[in-house]
Amino acid sequence: MSVIRKIFVGTFAAVLLGGVPAPAFAGDKLATGIDAYEAEDYAKALAIIEPIAKAGDDDAQYFMALMYQHGEGVEKSYEQAAKWYIKSADQGDSDAQYNLALLYEKGLGVEQSDEEALHLYTLSANQGDRHAQNNLANMYDAGQGVEADHKKAFMLYQKSARQGNIVAQHNLAIMYEEGSGTRVSLEQAAKWYELAAQEGYASSQLNLGYLYNNGEGVKQSYEKAMYWYELAAEQDVAAAQYNLALMYDEGQGVEEDNAKAVEWYKKSAANGDATAQLNLAIMYDEGEGTKQSDQNARYWYRKAADQDIAPAQYNLGIMYYTGQGVRASETKAKFWFEKAAALGMEDAIDALKELEEE
Repeated sequence: MSVIRKIFVGTFAAVLLGGVPAPAFAGDKLATGIDAYEAEDYAKALAIIEPIAKAGDDDAQYFMALMYQHGEGVEKSYEQAAKWYIKSADQGDSDAQYNLALLYEKGLGVEQSDEEALHLYTLSANQGDRHAQNNLANMYDAGQGVEADHKKAFMLYQKSARQGNIVAQHNLAIMYEEGSGTRVSLEQAAKWYELAAQEGYASSQLNLGYLYNNGEGVKQSYEKAMYWYELAAEQDVAAAQYNLALMYDEGQGVEEDNAKAVEWYKKSAANGDATAQLNLAIMYDEGEGTKQSDQNARYWYRKAADQDIAPAQYNLGIMYYTGQGVRASETKAKFWFEKAAALGMEDAIDALKELEEE
C-alpha cells in the first residue's frame, strides 16, 4: 500500500489575522500601519509603513516586502520584495531571513542559489524559526547546497517538530521509520505521525493508516487504518483513496463492498493513481460493484498502461486480441504485449510467443 515521503515547506511567513501576537514595533505609528495592513487597508498601511521602513526599521521593512510580494497596495514585484527582505534580514529579522531564503531557493526576484538559501535558513533556524528548521533539515537530508548530513537533518526536524510544526513532525516520523540519521523506531514514527495526523495533516494520516494496517509500531488494527485512510482520502489524497478502496474490495476490516470500492477507486484513479486506474478497469471489465462496461474498462486500462503498469498493458492487449469492446487488431495487441513484456510480465511474454506461433 502507498505512503507519502518527505515534504518541503514552500509557504512564506506572513501576518496571520488572529495569529501569534505581534512583536514590539517601533512606536504607535507603525502599530497603526500594521493594523491597517491586517484590516486589508493597504493604501493606508503603505502610507504609514513605507517612511518608517525607509528610516531603517526592520519590522517595517519586512511588511514592505510582504506587500510587494503579494501585490498589496503596490504592484507585485519579487525584486522589490527581495530588496526589502534583504534590508530586514540584514538586521536579523528571522521571518525576513526565512522568506528571503525561499526566494533564493525558488529564484524569485533574485538569482537562484541553494547556497544563499542555506545560509539564510541557518540564520533563521538559529533564532528558533520552526519553518526554517524544517527546510534547513530538508537541505541537509537531500544534500541540496550542502553535503548531505542525515544526523543534522534529524536534529533539525526534531527541533522544529517539538515546536509543533506538523510538516517537521511528518518528516521526523519518516526519519524514524527509515532509520535515517537515527535508529529505526516504528513506535516513534507512529507517535510523530499521530501528532501531525491529529492536526489534520493528510500525509501523516495516510502513513499512520499504513502503520495500523500492517501493525508496524502500533497494535495492528484495520479499523484504525480505515479511520486514518478515510480522513486522508477526504482530503483528496490519491494513495489513501486507493488504500481505502482496497479495504472495501478485499473486505479487510470492513464488510466487503464492491460498490464502495469502485467509488474510492474512481476518486483515486481520477487523481492519477495508476494502480487505482488498473483496479477500476478490472471492476468495469468484470462488472464488480458497477455495471460491466468494456468502454470504461478500456479507458482506465489505457490510463494505467500509459503509466507503465504492466497488467494494464497486458489486459489492453487481450482486449485488442479478442476484440472485446474494440475492433480486433493483432498489431495493437502485439504492441501492448510488447510493452508489458518489456516490464518483465511473464503472461505478456507467453502471449507474444503464442502470436509468433500462429
